Amino acid sequence: MARRPRYVVARPVNRPFEARTAEIEIERLGARGDGIGSFNGTPVFIPLTLPGEKVLARIEGKRGDGFTASVIEWLVQAPDRAKPACKHFGICGGCSVQHVMDSRYVAWKRGIAVQALGRVGVAESLIAPLMRVPQGTRRRASFAFKKTREGMLLGFHARATHQIVDLQECPLLVPALVAALPLLRQSLATLFPDPVHGDLAVLSTESGLDVLIMTDAPLDLFKRECLAQLVHQPGFARFSWQSQGETDAETVAEAHPPQVVLGGFPVLPPPGAFLQPSKEGEAAITAQVASGLAGIEGPLLDLYSGIGSFTLPLAATHRVHAVEGNAQAAATLKRLGEKFSLSRLCVECRDLASRPLATRELDKFSGVVIDPPRTGAREQMIELAITQNIQRVVLVSCNPATLARDLSILLENRWHLDSVVPIDQFLWAPHLEMTAQLHRTITNS
Repeated sequence: MARRPRYVVARPVNRPFEARTAEIEIERLGARGDGIGSFNGTPVFIPLTLPGEKVLARIEGKRGDGFTASVIEWLVQAPDRAKPACKHFGICGGCSVQHVMDSRYVAWKRGIAVQALGRVGVAESLIAPLMRVPQGTRRRASFAFKKTREGMLLGFHARATHQIVDLQECPLLVPALVAALPLLRQSLATLFPDPVHGDLAVLSTESGLDVLIMTDAPLDLFKRECLAQLVHQPGFARFSWQSQGETDAETVAEAHPPQVVLGGFPVLPPPGAFLQPSKEGEAAITAQVASGLAGIEGPLLDLYSGIGSFTLPLAATHRVHAVEGNAQAAATLKRLGEKFSLSRLCVECRDLASRPLATRELDKFSGVVIDPPRTGAREQMIELAITQNIQRVVLVSCNPATLARDLSILLENRWHLDSVVPIDQFLWAPHLEMTAQLHRTITNS
């Protein structure tokens, strides 16, 4: 028998990227806040640059269909370059466009919504002017920390690296968060005498700071005693601990129950609970949810309800069924309903990503608000698109791309878009909150 010929499959060779320098003229701002020019017809993304500028750049790698680069020297600077509000800008990865003048910034931020929704056929005329949240109002933050031989670092990650910027100021955060940084840094250094790393989720509540420590280091008696003393320092309410990889956190020390007010009710959030970054942003979104569902007489559905940011205001006037996948958040909202005898409120713990509500379940309601995670809610939208009874839907999202995708599913099924409101509660960053109000006329066949 003749042997079969052997074929050699050529495997691609991964050659290291060869950096080079080039003079690049910046043509526009991209969706991430980078200036965009071109090199031999290929887009080049250069942070901290502005349209109209010309730079000598070091092209360092690939990004999608283009290149990334950094500035070696500014050859021409834009006359409208703004002075950054923070001394960490340019190194810290939290903000990308503090160097942009306000008028250009507003147009760029609203343009993120226009560009994303334009891809699915949404007219710019349906997108409202940018609503803005003042700086110094962000009430929650997630910091990284790392203990080295040189000391304890506490802050945000540097741009495009895992290095930590040791934060001394931040114009985004509420003053209580900034003021607590030195004591938190000092306390972490005491808690961890050996090298360690982790994350610190801090929420400014009505009764003090709620701090969640997330790390692989063990929680021993020494750390418990340290936290029991620290929690009685002025400005602190609770310290909790969560081992990385675990889903539940343990409350270690509490001086006061950390409370937030939602819909007029005092709520005790579980450690690390999701809340809108600012009270001002939460109020703006809640107002859009209320107006989008105004006039509906039947029961309402709140999907991805969290601890009730929208549920509780809606329950003042309607029967509301809240669905949340996080067991702690759902239990918090259920206990609140029982404590205050909210007969209009029903809470269900359910993972909507793996088990979305089916059409027959959705048809029990007249209006829906849905605020999914950044990945969106494609499967739930497919069911929602073909319901027969629901009259109005309000979508809330912090990801323009997934909002556009989810919105298109409804628009392709005879839903009508009334308006989109971009809400800027992520100042100087490419993240953008948006609400979309839709309606469908119900006909009796």
